[in-house]
Amino acid sequence: MTKSKTRQRGGKSKLPPRVPSLRRLQRLSKIDFATPEIVRMLGMSTSGDRGVFVELDLHNEIRAIVADYIADRSSQVPPKEFRKRIRAFRSAVETFLRKFPTTQDEVTEAINRELDQIESDWAPSLSHIGNGLDVVLDVVKSLETVEGGAGTDANRAAHLLLAGLASVYRKRTGKRPSKKIDGKFAKFVQAVNAQIPARFKLNGLAHLIRSVDIRWVG
Repeated sequence: MTKSKTRQRGGKSKLPPRVPSLRRLQRLSKIDFATPEIVRMLGMSTSGDRGVFVELDLHNEIRAIVADYIADRSSQVPPKEFRKRIRAFRSAVETFLRKFPTTQDEVTEAINRELDQIESDWAPSLSHIGNGLDVVLDVVKSLETVEGGAGTDANRAAHLLLAGLASVYRKRTGKRPSKKIDGKFAKFVQAVNAQIPARFKLNGLAHLIRSVDIRWVG
């Protein structure tokens, strides 16, 4: 079996632990994410015929970010449970790979011949299966490290929401987001938060804005 190359993924994640499981995006079709206050905090001009399209583009961009946030909040599992599941998955893959045939013999030859007769794009050779599982194992090990996060109860969904809004802010204003609670970025976040359904609104905005890692925003 050919040893797969481990993908380099950098150091430990600065995000809190991964918490979503299966999720469903909400449409949020009746909520306006391009209110005058939101537009004003971005210093955008929406006058003239083109203004309608500018507002629509902004609305759709923020709505997609908020929909991701709500989906994560709605379906999250405790970080401890996520880590337990990923460890169990890694153990299962490692156990299977230890028993997976790595040498050519009569059995593997017979199996590969049968696979060759199957008229399907989903019928790989045993070596391809083994190499694919090596890659999966690399990814799982990386997840265990990268998704360790900053703590057991941190709000990853909120951090991702603020990081997404920071990207919108940087793109629309050309300025790097500030962590000052009385700054333009904080007021922009507050204006967006005012439009989010009540049970998903961000709490402790001052702490979140100070703690979220937005240095990567280009």
